Amino acid sequence: LTGAARILFGVLLFMAGFLYVPARMMLAASPDGRIASLSTAVGALVIGYIAILWTLIFVFDVGAAATWVVTRKGLGEMSPGTCQGIALTLWGLAAVLGVAGFLIANSTPSVTRLHLSIPNAEGRRFAVISDAHLGAISLQGQWRRTLQALSELKPDALLIPGDLIDDRSDRAWSQVTLIRDFFPSLPVYVTTGNHEFYSGPREFRELCEKLQFNLLRQDSTALSPGLTVAGIDDLHFLTASRAIESIRPRMEGAVLLLSHRPASAHEVSDRPQTLVLSGHTHGGQTLPLVFLVALGNGGFRSGLYKVGDASLYVTRGTGVWGPQMRVLASPEILLIEVRPGERFEAAYQR
Repeated sequence: LTGAARILFGVLLFMAGFLYVPARMMLAASPDGRIASLSTAVGALVIGYIAILWTLIFVFDVGAAATWVVTRKGLGEMSPGTCQGIALTLWGLAAVLGVAGFLIANSTPSVTRLHLSIPNAEGRRFAVISDAHLGAISLQGQWRRTLQALSELKPDALLIPGDLIDDRSDRAWSQVTLIRDFFPSLPVYVTTGNHEFYSGPREFRELCEKLQFNLLRQDSTALSPGLTVAGIDDLHFLTASRAIESIRPRMEGAVLLLSHRPASAHEVSDRPQTLVLSGHTHGGQTLPLVFLVALGNGGFRSGLYKVGDASLYVTRGTGVWGPQMRVLASPEILLIEVRPGERFEAAYQR
């Protein structure tokens, strides 16, 4: 392709990716998910590929600009063959990263182990998964492997800080039900994310009741002697400050606080013996967001942080939203191992 034909092809390819947005809207209104699942998946993959390609082109252009500043030689002085070779290399590298990203997204999540010391605590193991985004285009085989990996950890409870589901399709409901197939009697504590808001809060509440999940919405309950689990709604329901103000009187002693968005940790920065468990960022999930996602999430991308007197762990999550790709942000299960200690302290297992 040359000239106007090449430009037209690029524009059409870019627009095709954004068909993902109306397709997603159709999917949300389709209980069986069949209307838009294929178009959504294809559109999402196109968007993911374009985002990776855009990132590579941006990095190349920055390098080219720096080269021009030093040598005063630009792309205009290169032969057409050289320029075409560079373009093909960038397209090919984007394709390789896209395929690798799909394989990583479809992989079994790695396990990050966190030691939590609490005075006079009993030994417990709590598994944390976030952002499964179960729905019509989620990776069903990867979800089963995630649950299998969880079962091998033998947790005392499962904690889910939001975005368990992605839509109202039958497939989403059946995949959530798999949790009870793997863990018939395990205590499950869950709070809302923005996608529970999009998918229907009432329907999600009814699903949690049916499966006997403990849905924590500005609520708390004893998790083990000396340890409380609390949960607040995503800010699509109410602001973090109002949610924390509502629940603070019931946050006694050591607390694990489920809050979908990590920025909410600032609201409890004055409270020692608090570990906030969040998701939402996916660790950036893919290029270029792995370098940008912290900007819109209180400065947090993924991992363990100290926020004033409180601690925060932001998990990369187990699923994906949009492009079924993960680049520089592999899926993750967090295992919290509670042990008695002199003071409340969260640290990576060495």
